[in-house]
Amino acid sequence: APHVQVVIYNLADKGRQEYKVLKIIARITADSDY
Repeated sequence: APHVQVVIYNLADKGRQEYKVLKIIARITADSDY
């Protein structure tokens, strides 16, 4: 079922983007000590 592979790939890509955003947010909060 090729459509299942596409769904899994889209989920993985979305997860990768969210991980990148989380790392950027973590870096910003680490730089600015509140």
